[in-house]
Amino acid sequence: RPITGIQKIIETASINQKRIGGFELSWIIIPRLNAPGRMDSPLLAYNLLLNGEGVEAVNQINRERLEIVDQFMEKVSDKTDLFLTYIFPDCPKGVIGLIAGRAAEKYGKPALVGTVEENNTVVASCRAPGKFDLMDTFDFVSKYIDISYGGHKSACGVHFNFEDYEKLQKALNMYTIKNPVEFEPVILDGILTYKPTVQEIEHFDNYEPFGYKNPEPAFLVEGKVVEVMRTEKWQLIKLDNEISFFGERDYTVGQDVKVVLRPVVKGGYVNFKVLDEAPQIHYDIIDKIISSQKNKTTLSL
Repeated sequence: RPITGIQKIIETASINQKRIGGFELSWIIIPRLNAPGRMDSPLLAYNLLLNGEGVEAVNQINRERLEIVDQFMEKVSDKTDLFLTYIFPDCPKGVIGLIAGRAAEKYGKPALVGTVEENNTVVASCRAPGKFDLMDTFDFVSKYIDISYGGHKSACGVHFNFEDYEKLQKALNMYTIKNPVEFEPVILDGILTYKPTVQEIEHFDNYEPFGYKNPEPAFLVEGKVVEVMRTEKWQLIKLDNEISFFGERDYTVGQDVKVVLRPVVKGGYVNFKVLDEAPQIHYDIIDKIISSQKNKTTLSL
């Protein structure tokens, strides 16, 4: 049985205690414990873990954290720059890395998100997609401006004077022109022709933990759009094979689509995370997958 503080999170988040895997830990439990340190004081999470007290306060701070990230993501848009940079004077320092990560994932470009502190100092976090190397990037940038930085190839923190912002952007673009982002190919685990059951997706838990060199399963999905539901913030695409996903591209009813999706169980239901809405498929590999799935209707692992 989990310690009392974790148990409180499980209960308030309506998690099935009999099924706690990588998703529940990475996307539900741990973010709640991290939120107080990002937004207020880590002592709130410490008290929850140690004494089992304050779960509602922790949950509230996590909700505020989510809202703030969404608010600033609305201010983020793609630009002609190859290395995206955004400076928000009023952005809480604890969430700049989350915003940078979302921006890098959404636009497929390295991204820097910062806030201005005393003495005109910019404190920023950077995230990079694919094989792009941030440490090598800022080794190059440091030849042109006074900047301190630390981290690893995919994520780092930097400090510089706001007066050097334009020079920084030019240096980042200069480096990225010579060293464009290269992406690791997504290795497909199969072709999904129907909406899988919760039990089938739970089978993937046997292959956790997922991460570097062991990505979560990804599947090619082909179908015809039968419905498009839109609001100001999201767009839900429903296909004729009962699979639905939240897309960024423009879709119309009757359109044939091809996407790469990652099925996950969330809240007791099967959901799909979009990995690529315009995949370039190597059909020699797909032919092998089809051959291995011949006369089968189950998921290929």
